Amino acid sequence: MGAVFGTGVFTSDGDLWKKTPDFHRQMTRPRTAFDYQDLVFRFTLDSAAEFLFGARVNSLRGDGSTDQLGPALSRLQQRMARRSRTSPIWPLFEMMGDKTRDDLKLVHGFIGPIIDAALEKKKSLKELGGDDETLLDELVNVTDGTLYQFLSSLNLNSSTLTFLTYSLATHPTFSTRLREEINAQVGEARAPTYDDIKQMKLLRAAINETLRLFPPVPGNVRYPIRSTTLPSSVPGGKPFYIPAGVPLTIMTMHKIKEYWGEDADLWDPDRFLDERNQRLISNPFIFLPFSAGPRICLGQQFAYQEISFFIIRLLQIFQFLELAPDAMPSDARPPASWAAGKGRKAIEKIRPKSDLTMSVEGGLWLRLKMSKE
Repeated sequence: MGAVFGTGVFTSDGDLWKKTPDFHRQMTRPRTAFDYQDLVFRFTLDSAAEFLFGARVNSLRGDGSTDQLGPALSRLQQRMARRSRTSPIWPLFEMMGDKTRDDLKLVHGFIGPIIDAALEKKKSLKELGGDDETLLDELVNVTDGTLYQFLSSLNLNSSTLTFLTYSLATHPTFSTRLREEINAQVGEARAPTYDDIKQMKLLRAAINETLRLFPPVPGNVRYPIRSTTLPSSVPGGKPFYIPAGVPLTIMTMHKIKEYWGEDADLWDPDRFLDERNQRLISNPFIFLPFSAGPRICLGQQFAYQEISFFIIRLLQIFQFLELAPDAMPSDARPPASWAAGKGRKAIEKIRPKSDLTMSVEGGLWLRLKMSKE
């Protein structure tokens, strides 16, 4: 039949069949909805494990060996948030036992063997006079620090990828602009390099705007060790007195209209590119998604690179991103009362959740297509 029909849909199998026009037409149709938040968690788990530990855990393959890690981390974050909110009396709520014990055992059971392998590797390299190869090799003598770096990278990056993709799905015009920037810089198929990512100003602005509205660690708290004052934001105004030991949070600072304008509640990456960016240039401490000073996040540049790479590859492949509210669990949908609310509530199409880090209640359910046809 090949002599008559050629290598078309009726005469092809396997990889050859997948290259036929009919296969691509099928791929342009709306796909079954899936939980994107779970996908990016697995991606960040795989990349963080390889970057920090030099280990491949292959959670994206869904073999089941890491399926319990995400829920365990989520429960640990919820427990830490509850403890912080009920401090200093939180032990009263756990008189029958440490409620983090089982989940910590699971997390350490996953990470422990990887760290042990890295310790053995470091010992062998030292004996042979070899060089260290991963970040873990530098942190391997501080196990708690290594675990912290791993969990921070995992939570921060998966949170930002989730909310950035949510924002792109709800702002199709901007998504088109971003895709055009990607095509102009790297084309429709080539993987981006570090230098490519540096040139993509629109992408960096989109990430920053997502970090502004949905900071991965929204309740970042600092306590002044001694009483002090902060200058007034009004010229000639009286300074603010800050007593020692009073907790201060940056959670609301990213949405203060005095700093960000009347449209502070809207997702608009152009604010990091046009004249509005002068506010940030003149007062850089109004934007602190990675904290600042001595406690600035060590994974900041890794986060920007990983998030950028993922989004570039996503938009190179998929031309259409669509929320799938029909697939959402019923208790994860925004309440009808939110429509009459103020700020983000009136326009939100998901239910953001905050424990120690931000996430989407019930997952981010999407449908993707390879073409708008």
